[in-house]
Amino acid sequence: MRILIYLFFIINICFSFDLKGINNIKADFVQIITSDNNKIKYSGNAIITKGYKSYYEYTKPIKKQVFTDEKQTIVYEPNLNQAIIFDSKIGLVDVLNNAKKDGNKIISYINNTAFLIFIDSNDMPKKIEYIDDLDNKNEIILSNVKVNTNIDDSIFVFNAPKGTDIIYSKSNIFQP
Repeated sequence: MRILIYLFFIINICFSFDLKGINNIKADFVQIITSDNNKIKYSGNAIITKGYKSYYEYTKPIKKQVFTDEKQTIVYEPNLNQAIIFDSKIGLVDVLNNAKKDGNKIISYINNTAFLIFIDSNDMPKKIEYIDDLDNKNEIILSNVKVNTNIDDSIFVFNAPKGTDIIYSKSNIFQP
C-alpha cells in the first residue's frame, strides 16, 4: 500500500518543475515490483491534480481504487467490499522543496528513499524508479499522459457501496 502514496508524491513532485500552467495529469501506468528476482506487475490509470486530490484505479492483477485529498486517503477493494481510510497528513511541501532536477530526470527524497523521475523531451513524467523499505525495486511507467483535461470533481469522492466494511487505520502511512 505504501507504493500508492509514493506514486501520489511522485506525480505531485512533477508539477513543481517547468510544467507551467498544468492543473492536472491523467495517465495510464504500469508498476513493476521486483523482489528476489520475482516480479509482480500492476496496471491502471490515475488522475492527479495540482492540489491534493487524486484518483487511482488499479485494473490488474486485482481491482482497487484509491482516493486522496488533503485530509485522508481511502483504499477501496471491491473484491473484499472493504475500504481502508488513512490519515494522510504528510509533509508534501517538504518533499517538493527537496526535489532537484538533473538533466532528464528529477531526484527526490521521501522518508530517506531516493526516487528517480525521468521526464520526456516535453518535460512530462515518463518513468519513476526507486527501492522501497523492503529492498524491492519499483518501476512505474507512465503512458498516454494528458494534461489540463476536463475533470469532473466527483471522481475524487468515494461513495461506499452498500455493505462496505469501513476500516479506519491507526497509521498515517500505508503498510505493505
